[in-house]
Amino acid sequence: MSYGFHRHRKAHEACGPCHQRQLVDARIQHLDSQLEQAKYERTKINATMNEIHDPLYRLPREIVSRIFESGYALDTFPDEEETPFILGAVCRFWRAVAWSTPRLWTSPSFCINPPYLENALPSRLVLLDEYIERSRSLPLSIHVYADEEYEFDEEDDDMGYLINILRFCVCRWRSLDVQLPAKFLPSLDRRLPCGSYILNSLSLSIVDGTDVPTPLDITHMTTNLESLHLLKSSFSLDVLQIDYSHLKQVFASGTAEAWTNLICSASQLEEALLVEDFGSQEVPPTLGNRIIRHDSLKSLKAVLQPLCPMLEVILRHLTCPNLQTLNIDFAGQDNYPLEELLNLFGYQSPGSLRTLELWRVTASDSELKDMLVALPYLENLSIHKPENISATALFKLVFHELHFYLGPQEHSKSILPDLTTFTYDGLWCHHDYWLFLCHPTNFPVVDANSLPLVIHRQPKLKKIEADVRHWNMNLTKAQTFLDQALLDVVQALQDAGVEVALKVSGINFVINDLVEDSREDLRTIRAKAAWDDIFKKRPGKS
Repeated sequence: MSYGFHRHRKAHEACGPCHQRQLVDARIQHLDSQLEQAKYERTKINATMNEIHDPLYRLPREIVSRIFESGYALDTFPDEEETPFILGAVCRFWRAVAWSTPRLWTSPSFCINPPYLENALPSRLVLLDEYIERSRSLPLSIHVYADEEYEFDEEDDDMGYLINILRFCVCRWRSLDVQLPAKFLPSLDRRLPCGSYILNSLSLSIVDGTDVPTPLDITHMTTNLESLHLLKSSFSLDVLQIDYSHLKQVFASGTAEAWTNLICSASQLEEALLVEDFGSQEVPPTLGNRIIRHDSLKSLKAVLQPLCPMLEVILRHLTCPNLQTLNIDFAGQDNYPLEELLNLFGYQSPGSLRTLELWRVTASDSELKDMLVALPYLENLSIHKPENISATALFKLVFHELHFYLGPQEHSKSILPDLTTFTYDGLWCHHDYWLFLCHPTNFPVVDANSLPLVIHRQPKLKKIEADVRHWNMNLTKAQTFLDQALLDVVQALQDAGVEVALKVSGINFVINDLVEDSREDLRTIRAKAAWDDIFKKRPGKS
């Protein structure tokens, strides 16, 4: 055996095969070194070739830097796959330019627990630190988020590192978007460094659905805050103390006291979404006869919870003479009079409102009339999912003339002469409403001469949207709905330049043994040709 052969040799001696293998290993090592050197030289040559053939290489670095800035989404939060690190992976020249362009590094977006990088948090935090460092002294738009399954541990070294990274640049926060567990927020607020702050946009969201353990007082760093978004009901205005003096946009929920404080303090408010905390049944604050006037408020959205009277109280005491857009969700409350909304418009200038959008509204014919008559310059009217409203009365008000007497003579005029877009997202049981657009007197008889009358009454009308849902219609009703007259109405509107958009859901038509399956999702059908595509052929024709 070879073991016996080697046993009698000295330690420094080697047999012939061993010596030969040592020589081969040495040659392999030398060749590997040469191969690595050749690969390195090839990489350098490729880089030189890229620089020679790259059109950007012929431009000054300042121009290339501007091109990178223009091609990169500077004002949005990029995905981590779209970070400027990708620019540095192209070539040495691109990397040098990208690394020396601070504006490319002002919008860091960081996910704490991405599913594909579960154990890479320490190294990714180092990259985040380098990312922010390359922005130098420019303002930052920071986005930090985690999913609901993340368990935050304040004692975790990695979390401490992340908090220190964010707090170190707190004076450069221009926009902060945080979507993290509730326990994270007090850690970020605690012992913030002193200095001047430029934060003008703040968005906070709780991903785990828990309440914030302690109120956050960030008044000192929100002196320039203009936009506030509290995206979850568990995070409300009541647990956040901020400076409202420059606030222009707010989307949040809160209790009666918090909303009253905001409305009274935010004198520059331009756009607001008011949502009261779910389940809150506290007594609204007493405002007496006080009227809160907001000349700057141009857009207002509010959700009226059935058990929460706070918003109703605020709306009754709020006047907005320059309001242009109003969006109210009544949540099916049949005891809220529409006439109360007139307080929002300001009786001094009722013509300021241009867009009115009502959700789940309940109104009588007289209430609809009083409301629309008070808004003569309305351009966009939308009624979504009405609870109890007469579609016939609504169409008469919108598309037909209002008759009145001036002395012995009768006069008529359109209630909404400037209307350009009309949306009705309610259940249309038959096509009579469409025919109603054309002829108010000899309805339901329609002839070709009566079709353009709606254009005469609404010369600025550009678009009509509607939901024409029907459930399990039989052959007769289907033919009634899709008859020649209806298609002619739609065609006449389109020929006059009016876009017709019909949303269809839950249809189960039976036409000439052709069954169309029920559609769960809304479909938008535009133009007469779309009807032909769905039903293959027009009713009454072979």
